[in-house]
Amino acid sequence: MTWIHVIISEPSTKRWYQRIPTPFFKTWKKIVPAVSIWAVTSQVVTILPMLVAGNFGAMRRMHDPNYEPGMKEAYATAGQLFFAMFLTIALFILLQIPATVAMVRVAASMLPEEDETIVPFDRTFGGLTTPEIIGGQGKIGIVEAWRSFNGECRRRLLRTVVKVAAIVMATWILFTTVVMIEAHLLFGPAFGEMMKSMHGIANRGS
Repeated sequence: MTWIHVIISEPSTKRWYQRIPTPFFKTWKKIVPAVSIWAVTSQVVTILPMLVAGNFGAMRRMHDPNYEPGMKEAYATAGQLFFAMFLTIALFILLQIPATVAMVRVAASMLPEEDETIVPFDRTFGGLTTPEIIGGQGKIGIVEAWRSFNGECRRRLLRTVVKVAAIVMATWILFTTVVMIEAHLLFGPAFGEMMKSMHGIANRGS
């Protein structure tokens, strides 16, 4: 939250640790739900695609000592990795973006009044936040934080994410294509044995 405050506000003469909101534990209890959701979604987006991709097809059989992978299996593995990347991007859009937006907006709603923001915005988020001095929580709720992120803002963010995702996927396709061409040229029929060694499978003696 302190990092978010530093990023969205004008330069300050205070050290970063002097900008940690106080009292610490009272503030921590307010921000921890949003940060926890963000942390869980980031792990889901990172781990789930590889778990899914690794539980079917060629990748699932890599731990079988009797498995004899060849170029066909190499193409299948490349396809599964591409599927894992596609699933990662989909989960990022569906889970990570809302969680990140909510966390940032909750943190922004707790910005101290003496800190000036680099871009003016309604700190009450349309009246959704109530100052502590009059009995409120002094922050926006997680659900309200996402709902207050209007359609135009969502479209701009989504366009940016789509552009980045397209660049990442194009790079991945190029990388995979280059690797497969190199595998054909360098290893040929021995590519299956290389795949087994990469995945820690002991080679069988002939």
